Amino acid sequence: MARSLNIPALVGLHHARHMIREGELLIVDGSQGVLIVDPDPIVLAEYQLRQSQHELEKKKLRRLKTTPAATLDGAPVELYANIELPQDLEGVHEAGAQGVGLFRTEFLFMNRKDLPGEDEQYEAYREVAKAMGGKPVVIRTLDVGADKALSGNGALMPNPALGLRAIRFCLAEPQMFLTQLRAILRASKHGCVRILLPMVAHVHEVEQALAFIRQAKEQLDDKGIEVGGMIEIPAAALALPMFMKRLDFLSLGTNDLIQYTLAIDRTDDAVAHLYDPLHPAVLHLVAHVIQTATRGGTPVAVCGEMAGDLALTRLLLGFGLRNFSMHPAQLPAIKERVLRSSLAEVQPLAQKVLRSSDAAKTRELLAKLNA
Repeated sequence: MARSLNIPALVGLHHARHMIREGELLIVDGSQGVLIVDPDPIVLAEYQLRQSQHELEKKKLRRLKTTPAATLDGAPVELYANIELPQDLEGVHEAGAQGVGLFRTEFLFMNRKDLPGEDEQYEAYREVAKAMGGKPVVIRTLDVGADKALSGNGALMPNPALGLRAIRFCLAEPQMFLTQLRAILRASKHGCVRILLPMVAHVHEVEQALAFIRQAKEQLDDKGIEVGGMIEIPAAALALPMFMKRLDFLSLGTNDLIQYTLAIDRTDDAVAHLYDPLHPAVLHLVAHVIQTATRGGTPVAVCGEMAGDLALTRLLLGFGLRNFSMHPAQLPAIKERVLRSSLAEVQPLAQKVLRSSDAAKTRELLAKLNA
């Protein structure tokens, strides 16, 4: 929510309420994860200067809105936006995104006792498809479970992150799934809409989902739509070819991929410090997916937090990524980094990062990559 509003935020400050008095001035430094209570004049002046510089930088980046994203060697790069709500489209247009790479549909299902009907869903999807004027809109089917529970779903799972969630939940609720698929297919008449299946791990899940899509098409006398899958489980990343044979495109969900690779609950601040996108296992999986899909001719994007992390842009370019999807507020800075990057320079360094097994060396190489 904070990111969608483009405001700084901190989490996990358990004892902060007992240390802050009514009326005290606070500085929230979201980039460094720091909360400063009642700053002295020197610190306050420093942060006011930083705030002014940040606003100036944002204004400079807005000038790149219509500039095509390409590296210094002329390699085109697609920059897409992630959205939570149709209202986020204003930010998408302001950022100059080439499309919506991830439209999360959970907002229609959360915080209510009933399920949204087909027409309600259709109106929301149609609004986005029409507003994008023919640019791609990738709509992810319902991804609930773990930290996103439906109201009224009283079944308690011993481990929600490993339980009935995402595509598993949809396949267990066929009528709900068919309703959503019909709504998406109807909305596809108003733009370039694609379907994205979350958290695929098994071939039979993909085949069942495709069968439901075919059924929805028959009910609507619809002909075709591209269908992709999210690679966010290590098993899917390691068995990629079997998904490439059945899907039109892939999208790397790095948030869950990191969580499942490192066995870390990313919502648990007790272990949040261990959540590391630069862990060698994570980097090898990410590079493997990008390179395997590219060699096989299957379009691949990264739509997780790594796509919007400025420190990782050149690393992902060096791995071969040419499609990034992120929050709209992150897009201008990522575009500037792409425009200032040379594949001839970043590719060898990216390979050195992959070969590194030492955390300090990895960060040293990453700093060199971003120099």
